[in-house]
Amino acid sequence: TIVPHGQHLSIEPKSIVFTDIQANMRYIQTVTVKNLSPFVKRIRFEVPSSPEFTLGNHKNEIAIAPGMPITVDVEFLTRKPFDYVDTLVVKAEDFRFEVGLTARAPCADIVYEPLVDFGIVTTKRIHQREVTFRNQGSEPGSFEIVSPPRNLKLTPQSGKLRPGDSQRVKVELTADTPCSLHEVVEVKFEGVSSLVSSTRSIDVHGTCQHQALHLFLDGQAVESLDFGSLYHGHSKSITAMLFNDGPTACSFSAQVTEEGEGTDLKGTLASSPAETVAKSEQPLTVTPFTGQVPPFGKIPLVFSFSPAVYVEDTGFICSRKPETKCTKYEYSGKIESEELNLTLPIRLTGNAMLPSLQVTPDMLQFGHCKVNHRRDIVLRVTNRQTTMPLDFEIPRVPHMSINPAKGKLAPQQNMNIVVSYTPKALGKFDQDLVIKYCQNLYSHTLRCYGEAPLIGEKPIPVKGLERTGRDFDPEHNFVNQENLTLAPPKTRNLQSLTKIMKTDLSRNETSSAALDSIMLDLPEPTPYSLSPSAMQEHVRNKQRYNAHLKQSRIKRKIRERTAGQPPMEVDIHHENDVDRGMKPGSGLKSPRYTVDEIPPEKLALQRALDDDSGARGVTGQSYKHDEAKLIKKKFKAGPTTQAEVRDCSAALENWQLSLISVGPRVLDFGNVYVRSQMVKCFSVFNDLPQAILLSMQYDAEELNRSSPVSQVVPSAQAAGFDVTICSSIPQSFQRQVVYTINGMHAFKLLVKAEITPVQIKMSRSEVHFRFSEDSLDRTITESLVLTNLGNAPARFTWAGTNTSFQVSPTSGMIRAGGSMATEVSFTPPACGQLMEGFLTLKTEDGQDQMLRCTGQCPEALLSFGVKKLDIGVLAVGLASDRSVPIVNLGKSVAVYHVESVCEGVVVSPMRGRVAPEGRAEIDVHVLLDRPMQLETMLSLNVRGGKATRLQIVATAVVPNIEFLEEEIEFGQLTLGAMATQPISLKNSSAVEGTLYVNLQQYPEFTLSLLEDRTEGREEDG
Repeated sequence: TIVPHGQHLSIEPKSIVFTDIQANMRYIQTVTVKNLSPFVKRIRFEVPSSPEFTLGNHKNEIAIAPGMPITVDVEFLTRKPFDYVDTLVVKAEDFRFEVGLTARAPCADIVYEPLVDFGIVTTKRIHQREVTFRNQGSEPGSFEIVSPPRNLKLTPQSGKLRPGDSQRVKVELTADTPCSLHEVVEVKFEGVSSLVSSTRSIDVHGTCQHQALHLFLDGQAVESLDFGSLYHGHSKSITAMLFNDGPTACSFSAQVTEEGEGTDLKGTLASSPAETVAKSEQPLTVTPFTGQVPPFGKIPLVFSFSPAVYVEDTGFICSRKPETKCTKYEYSGKIESEELNLTLPIRLTGNAMLPSLQVTPDMLQFGHCKVNHRRDIVLRVTNRQTTMPLDFEIPRVPHMSINPAKGKLAPQQNMNIVVSYTPKALGKFDQDLVIKYCQNLYSHTLRCYGEAPLIGEKPIPVKGLERTGRDFDPEHNFVNQENLTLAPPKTRNLQSLTKIMKTDLSRNETSSAALDSIMLDLPEPTPYSLSPSAMQEHVRNKQRYNAHLKQSRIKRKIRERTAGQPPMEVDIHHENDVDRGMKPGSGLKSPRYTVDEIPPEKLALQRALDDDSGARGVTGQSYKHDEAKLIKKKFKAGPTTQAEVRDCSAALENWQLSLISVGPRVLDFGNVYVRSQMVKCFSVFNDLPQAILLSMQYDAEELNRSSPVSQVVPSAQAAGFDVTICSSIPQSFQRQVVYTINGMHAFKLLVKAEITPVQIKMSRSEVHFRFSEDSLDRTITESLVLTNLGNAPARFTWAGTNTSFQVSPTSGMIRAGGSMATEVSFTPPACGQLMEGFLTLKTEDGQDQMLRCTGQCPEALLSFGVKKLDIGVLAVGLASDRSVPIVNLGKSVAVYHVESVCEGVVVSPMRGRVAPEGRAEIDVHVLLDRPMQLETMLSLNVRGGKATRLQIVATAVVPNIEFLEEEIEFGQLTLGAMATQPISLKNSSAVEGTLYVNLQQYPEFTLSLLEDRTEGREEDG
């Protein structure tokens, strides 16, 4: 192996780093040096200059055989953790290498990706990227972004990271003009090692360029589309092209709303199935309503204008003037692209007109027509519209032929239609002739009357070569409406000779003709039968006689009733009468109703069973949606049975979608704390007879904890989706959640929330402490209420406390919507000056708040009246009481408190007040239970002044009391006698002693004190 010159030695590792060093702890790292050359190498180590770095098993010079390694231990030891940097130099004949030595004290190690590349983005919209700061160290640290550029916004701009924590910073880029972006954002760090720079940077790159969508029609950009005039019920579509002039694909959404109608944020999808039904009824629509336009590509948009069929069922037909009615529709179209932050407004207009067809005459009366004959009437139709043509069509009617049966009328054009009555059977003819016009959307009905009383001779058509062109043309027999005599409405169907004889032949031409027809069909006459002429004469005579009798009786009754006076004439016409369109002699439809013509009436129920205005559901109930009430029962995520797969893949019609109730349409979470969760319910009620599959699309990261994603909702059941919002950064959150029914019907749900830092409200921001005149307390305490008005618990700690201002508790947690009372106390200093301090309320995931505290207590000067309290010698178990004066040398009231004293010493009172330049006394009670030499200090804490001390000295001894007699001899005594012997006691100690004698075990002996006996003996002596 050939080794390059100068690389004959291999050293591992290249550098040594000791992290999180502790005081008085030894750290060792082994360095390996290997000889790669074929010769022996002698190396030397230069010891690091820092005394903390040392080399173990170190020799001044070491020889390394070819291919062999040697090791040396680098040791580090310090008494004070700090950051140290040094080098270990390895030398050979032609080799020198420096091994870096580093020792780092415990600190924060915050790492992040220093490069943010936006790529190619569009102008005039917000683009977002994220930078994650992670603390890989062992101590907490913080970062702060200093003065970001104007077109960049970083949120949040500062943060605190505990060991192992991470914080995402959202980088938002906005540019109004095309540009090439290269910005350096400065970031300052605290708590990091002193070996690295506390200021680093983030490089932001990107290219901003214009991109927009344009709507073209016939090669020209348009801002409005005019559909012109259409009949109600017709539709017209205009196809426009949507162009994308940018290098990136962008999605779009299109919608059409009525002029002046308010819309929600970027609302292109319907917010509920019921809204889909309402939108489908509007005359102007656009398809597709959503999609994606490729780079430098185009996509067609079809705008449709379809005014609904106009139903006019009020007023008189003769007084309607449909040609004067015109409805103008004005709608606002909108094409939006969220990626481009672009909105293209389009004005859509159209006129909806009513078709007007005038038909003359109002009814067709053909009169009598023999079978195999024809009667013709000319029917005139007129298009009364002045601007639009009108088509018509007349369906086939039995026993009638129409020529032409269909056609198209230009504006104001007339057309004559020949309607022929060609009966094929005997009887009356009463049919409706329906004229359908405007693509069979509207109709006009004519009543046709006719009668075929006889069978006429059927003409023999010319056939063969003898048939000419005139033989192909029908021979019209037009009806003269003016000379037409209408038959009686109740003509009997004469089918027998008896009925004919009972009919008035003089007034009924039909009966006479029928009689002739029947007499011709009779067999050969018998000798006893009348001839046809004689029979007719006989019947007529008999009828004349009967008629004369009837008329005579009628006239006689009238004369009796009117007493011979002629009846009064009544004028039934008036010049101001309303023209109701009734023409005399034209014939009117019978006022009698038929069963088929009676419209069915709706039942007066709360929910009509025969209500055709809306679809009926399974339950027929209105479900009440409550976002605050979570539905615990969850259905399965997908269909499993064959029936469920069929139901959940079926396309639903509008009436079916109207039976699916969802709510609420907008989920407003209000204020939500960062890093906290808040859940609300989005409920769906299925009133269809089959199951549906509803799927949610939680695209936003803040909603990724929502569940479930999909549910199969059975019939007549309600399902709930728990929409959960959680964000780690403060922001104003507003997103659309798209949900689909059966995978093909898409709708929207708007989710809104205001993500805020955790905030604790303090009842006051300043606290002033002042002692009252009768207060003997050493400290004064004020109450401070902390309230959490958010949705999650808030954790807090207090910082900035000192000897003068204290707070309790110093940390805690406040539940959501709760409050906590804290106490802030003030201990006045010894100097008596005005104190001012600031306590910091640190809220986890929130902002710090300051509490200003001020307090003052007048300076007091107290001293003891004696310099030393000497109790002297006292017996063990005997108390000694002394009074000690206290003198107030100041000009303000002094309040004192006695500090704790040693065992055996009791001071009263333990606290008190001394008037200015006044005196007070305290009692010192000393009671020692064992021999000892007492030396203690009595300390008085003076509020607002310096403490004063008094030395207490006492000696406790046990008294030495002994009997002078060694033995007491009573001698012999008789039973019941009593003898007395004196006993002498001597106290040889310096203190008085109290002697207690217990003779309970010897009831025969008693002890009494001889008074003045001692004095008498001394006098005798």
